Amino acid sequence: MAGLEVAGIVLGAVPVAITALEKYREVAKRLGLFNKIRLEHKRCSDRLYFFHIIFKRHLRRLLLPLTTEDSLVEELLSNPGDNGWKDRTMAARLRGRLEGRSFELYLGYVRGMYRVMSEINEELALHSQAVQEHVNSELFAELDEYCNRMEKLLDSSDRDAELIRNRAVSKHMVAVDVAVCNFYLSASKLFHALASSWNCACQGGHLGQLRLQNRATTELDFRINFKSSVPAAWVTRSTRISGLLQDEAPAERRMLESVPIRQASGSRHQPSHIASRGPHLANQVELRTSSSTTITATAHQQPARSTPQIIDLCASLETFEGHCYGYLDGKDCRFLVFRDSYAGDTESEMATLEQVLRCGAGFRPSRQERFSLALVLASSVLQLLDTPWLPEPLKKTEVVFVADTAGKFHLEQPQVSRSFSQTTAGSVKSTFSQSLDHLGVLLLELCFGDVLENQPHRKNWRARDNDMERAAFDLMAARDWQREVTAEAGPDYSEAVAWCLGGNRSAIPDQWRQEMLRRVVRPLQRCRDYLSNA
Repeated sequence: MAGLEVAGIVLGAVPVAITALEKYREVAKRLGLFNKIRLEHKRCSDRLYFFHIIFKRHLRRLLLPLTTEDSLVEELLSNPGDNGWKDRTMAARLRGRLEGRSFELYLGYVRGMYRVMSEINEELALHSQAVQEHVNSELFAELDEYCNRMEKLLDSSDRDAELIRNRAVSKHMVAVDVAVCNFYLSASKLFHALASSWNCACQGGHLGQLRLQNRATTELDFRINFKSSVPAAWVTRSTRISGLLQDEAPAERRMLESVPIRQASGSRHQPSHIASRGPHLANQVELRTSSSTTITATAHQQPARSTPQIIDLCASLETFEGHCYGYLDGKDCRFLVFRDSYAGDTESEMATLEQVLRCGAGFRPSRQERFSLALVLASSVLQLLDTPWLPEPLKKTEVVFVADTAGKFHLEQPQVSRSFSQTTAGSVKSTFSQSLDHLGVLLLELCFGDVLENQPHRKNWRARDNDMERAAFDLMAARDWQREVTAEAGPDYSEAVAWCLGGNRSAIPDQWRQEMLRRVVRPLQRCRDYLSNA
């Protein structure tokens, strides 16, 4: 018999023993012997009831993790003879929970209980005409020992499983942190891959609106709306771009061959001399990866011909059918460009962050919306600074929000627009401390829901036409304003602002992203979570 089936038999044997004990009491009363055995009878009855309660609770603890149906567990505990105790699936799950030698020991203890209960029932005259004066206390001691061993075995098994789960969660969190801090490498390579793919007559007239995200995954995933500012067969295209390493598992590599696509027909965009040099352009893109960072991609698994390499993205975006436009090839990765079926390909009304803060967008964001947006912007600066997506400090005039068909702006989906011209890709980079100063000001404005220019702290400093002097006065005013953050938003938000407005100066230059993740992104995430759970 399987372990669960034996456990059910043991559970069912206890009420039988209790019933037999009651019959034994009635017989003893008729013979006038009950007063002599009253104390022993009470002792035996209490131990049986105690064992029944403890064993039933133990089995509930054993069974609950094996199924999601609470009613099934209660049904088994209420009906020890139910066929569910013989269920092979439940037995297999029990073996999986008590791995290896633990399962064999546990099964042995259950069978030992079965033997002891059988002997107890025999001593209670289930199979004998003789009336016993008492039940051997050694049998109850043996029963208690089995029960204690089973409980300890289950305890140790649960603790071990919890340690393994916590270890897996910890390793995953470390992998996510590494992926987020290294995301700028992939983002930069994708930008250059996209910039090299506009091999059309309208080159220079294309923009990409990148959605900013607070990433909590190791996946490489971009949401980009492409726009064309010149007359073409398309005006806007919503896409999802995923990365796949060249050395991924064969099953994942085969996915590339099963993505349904339709070849772009725009031959007018792709002269033969451009098509012939396309692979050379694609090979200029390379992606450095971290061994602890997993980059994955998903796609619809449907039979189709091979996914093509994108030589001219403008021509490929004319495709309206299928799910995948194709892929951009790098030295050690591929970027798959999918059509985003959840976003429309129509022009929508837009509002900048500055308009939102100045209440020029027709609404005032709530504190929860502002704190959530602060987290997204801080995380995006960490991910994208020093890449062509964010070569300069993030400005509130550059962060835009797109309205849906009902005219509602989604503050949880901010975007930045970038041109794919060589001028943008090669622009001069600012220092990371200057960019973090700007971010600190943005965090202050989102904390209080107003712009720095409207604050008395800024009016205390002279306004200058010189950009450098104006930036210096902005920083001094922001540091004055910073003193009010703790009372307004708490210590976590205050810590994030303080690090951006000066605390970062002590960070090691090549490790500032890791420091920013700990000192800015994590505190802002706690602030957001406090409000979400309130």
